Amino acid sequence: MKRLYINAISFFILFAAIALLFDRFSLKPDSRMVIAEWTDSVSYLTMDGTSEALPYFEKAGTSDGTTTLIIGDSVCRQLFNDLQEYNEDMTIIGSNGAVSTVGQYVLTSLYLDAHPDATDVYLFMLPESLSRSFDTTYGYSYIVLPLAQTGTLENLDQDTFDIMAETYGDFFVENRGIELIDKSGLNRKLYLNAIQETGPGYEPEYPLDIADRYVLKINDLCTERGVRFHMIPCPVSDEHIDQDEAFREMYGSSQMHEIFPDYPDEVYYYPAEQAADGVHFSGDYALRESLNEKVAIITEGTGLELIY
Repeated sequence: MKRLYINAISFFILFAAIALLFDRFSLKPDSRMVIAEWTDSVSYLTMDGTSEALPYFEKAGTSDGTTTLIIGDSVCRQLFNDLQEYNEDMTIIGSNGAVSTVGQYVLTSLYLDAHPDATDVYLFMLPESLSRSFDTTYGYSYIVLPLAQTGTLENLDQDTFDIMAETYGDFFVENRGIELIDKSGLNRKLYLNAIQETGPGYEPEYPLDIADRYVLKINDLCTERGVRFHMIPCPVSDEHIDQDEAFREMYGSSQMHEIFPDYPDEVYYYPAEQAADGVHFSGDYALRESLNEKVAIITEGTGLELIY
């Protein structure tokens, strides 16, 4: 029996050593992709939210002589991003709701640092997107990792760090933990699947808590730089119109209401058949001509003059 215990302990030590060695190779540039292929984790390394989000932050920090920034969620992206080639005086970075208002604040900060002559920042967000924060499905990939890669985690306040630490674990919002997850497809796969098992993530008592904090930060930052800040709702499918009253009540008690009191009244509702998923335009309604009609409607009277 003693020999059996010794053999079992020896086996687990050997297994742990092999696992650690395997993980070490998953972090190395020359073997990272090979290990990712062996462990079916290539998509976590190359096609996760971080790969999508990182270019947004890199573009915002690129000095290109533009004076107007357009940012927002995935509906903003669908409506505006293709217009970038026609509007060279603007930087258009429609991203994703998962970036949340935290990411939108960092995008604004990067842009204003790189564009001292900026005049306007336009934030286009669905009412639903204002409730996005640190969930366990997208938050780590779309917020923590890209901000760590661009050196902008330090732009966030201590309360936000505390929330991230509670949601994702103290170690995994510190440099060493982030590096272990960031550089290994295997580690990303194991970690991201593990945190999804822990629950939905940060759920504030007041759903607009994060948006209140970071929309105000955007506003304060723009005020400091002498830049005009505009927050405009993206078009909403009328299948969600029954949620309008609840949102109005919640928004009415927000700090955002003090800056943008008309935001709920400015929501443009369109027929549900125009969006197959209830959010993004689809079919003929996703063609540029139709999208331009929506752009014209929601930007009327905002001072934003686009070429399309």
